[in-house]
Amino acid sequence: MFRKALTGGVLANPVKLEGLLSTATSAITLGSNTSLTDLRKLATRLRGVSTGQIKMETVPVHAPTRAEGAIDDMGDLPGVGSVQILEKTKLDGIVQRWAALSPV
Repeated sequence: MFRKALTGGVLANPVKLEGLLSTATSAITLGSNTSLTDLRKLATRLRGVSTGQIKMETVPVHAPTRAEGAIDDMGDLPGVGSVQILEKTKLDGIVQRWAALSPV
């Protein structure tokens, strides 16, 4: 998706950018402190960045086990539903690698 947005002039075209943000926000859940305006600002900052300068990372998570309170093998928690648990130790390793990178 980033490659398509960067190479297709999406970030430089306000109409295309709004369409991308609308599609993206329907597919993801934003935190309560993240707004569509925040995503617009991020997109604006990405103008001029090549796809070779972007590295994707997957946040390390796992479905809760019965030992962690799940009521089934799907990771459902009572009163909450299906969730993923952040693997903080693994995330800390990713963040340390990011912190060691030089700014582009």
